[in-house]
Amino acid sequence: SSTNLIWSNGSLDPWHGGGFYEHSSPLKTDPSNTYIWMKRGAHHLDLRGPDAADPEEVTAARELEENIIRGWIDTASGGPADGTRGHKEDRTGAATPTGGRTR
Repeated sequence: SSTNLIWSNGSLDPWHGGGFYEHSSPLKTDPSNTYIWMKRGAHHLDLRGPDAADPEEVTAARELEENIIRGWIDTASGGPADGTRGHKEDRTGAATPTGGRTR
């Protein structure tokens, strides 16, 4: 079983047809896994440095990914366990976490 995975996909990515999606994803096997869909995202755009021209959902996806990863680090290092770090609800609704981390 795979844990602590973030699968991000975007509709502008020419390869998105071969990506993992909520309904067909291995993510459902562990709640530490997250799926993020970015309507105006493209191949690895969320993994690149921020740019003023980035679509709002890509910026939101980066923030969500950072918070999730910080949560994994906190858990592994005995840091905050009160949920104040790690998973932060998306305020824009643009980057949508699904899979193990449904709202």
